Amino acid sequence: SDQETAWAGAFANLVRDWSLTVRDDVGFRCADTEAVLTKVQPEIVFVDHIQQTHKAHGLSEYESLSAETYAWRQVALQRKIPVVLLSQLNRTGESEEAEPLASSLKGTGVLEQVADFVWLIFWTLVPERAEGMQLIPAHWEPRLRVAKSRPGQRGTRRLVFDGPRLHFEYNDTVIQKP
Repeated sequence: SDQETAWAGAFANLVRDWSLTVRDDVGFRCADTEAVLTKVQPEIVFVDHIQQTHKAHGLSEYESLSAETYAWRQVALQRKIPVVLLSQLNRTGESEEAEPLASSLKGTGVLEQVADFVWLIFWTLVPERAEGMQLIPAHWEPRLRVAKSRPGQRGTRRLVFDGPRLHFEYNDTVIQKP
């Protein structure tokens, strides 16, 4: 659509001068990125699918993932930059009735242990309800669960999803505090 084309153009102008390096190889290790980090000097690092990191010889999957998590923590501390590790949820986090917990992160408890923040974005089914004279049908809503925050408050908050822009906006409404 014209709106999507205009948005894409505006976004391209916004990020035109950004330095973006993408490594799209499965099985990488934190140690493999040192040369890239030194050359690029990023202000932030995103690691998608942390569970896809290389399994070190002689170590279990749990031990390898733990070692990688601690290695990325060291990168953050030494370089004084945020490192965002993106993780899948394990199958127990797929229930429509339950909100995911920090323990729902796939792989190892070290992700929760090492993190300063654990944010879980999920969709929940809001049941049909009456508001005054109007009946609001059941619908899906995005939520942000702050499952861990070393310096601040935890809880679940509403998000607003802008589909055409694939964008979540923060709604300050606190739904539940732990």
